Amino acid sequence: MVMALLGVPFVSEPPEFEEVIDQTRPWDELVCDLSLGKARSVAQKYDEAVVVGADTFVVFENEYIGKPADDDQARERLRSLGGKSCAIATGLAVINARLGDEFTAAVETIAHIKPLSESDVDDYIENGYHIGKASAISIEVVDRIEGERSAALGLPAGLLAEQLRSLGFNVSGRPLSSA
Repeated sequence: MVMALLGVPFVSEPPEFEEVIDQTRPWDELVCDLSLGKARSVAQKYDEAVVVGADTFVVFENEYIGKPADDDQARERLRSLGGKSCAIATGLAVINARLGDEFTAAVETIAHIKPLSESDVDDYIENGYHIGKASAISIEVVDRIEGERSAALGLPAGLLAEQLRSLGFNVSGRPLSSA
C-alpha cells in the first residue's frame, strides 16, 4: 500500500531470513538489523535493484514481542494489551544493490489499544486480524497512534520517500500524514 501511495513501481518478494528477537539488544539496533537482514536476503538475488526491507515488533513492559506463534498466544497478548499503550518499533532498510549502499533507520510510534472484551478478542481471532502481526495487534484494535501511522503499520512512508528521492526516484502520490 505505501509503495503504491508513493507512486513507485515495485515487486514484492518474501525474504529468506530467520527473525530472532534478542531481548538484550537496544530496540532500535535490533529492528534495523532485522530489516537489513530481510533486505539483504532479497538484494543478493539482484545486481541492479533497490531493495526495501522492514520489520516491526511491539515493546510492552520492557519486552520485545513479535508475531504470535498461534491463536492461543494471540489471545493472551490481546488480553494483556487491551486498554493499554505500547511502543511499536519499526525498522527500515534500503539497499542499492548496484552500488552496495545500505541505509537503515528505526522509528518508534505509540499505539493506544482499545479496551477489549473476551468477545472482542474472540471476534478478532476468528477474523484472522492477528495473523502475521507483531504482538497480534492490527489497526482494528488501535484506538489512537502517536507518531507516523504508516510506521505503526510496518513501513515508515516518510523515511522511505526521503531515501527513494535520494536515490533519484520520482516519489509522488498523495501526502502521507502523521498523527
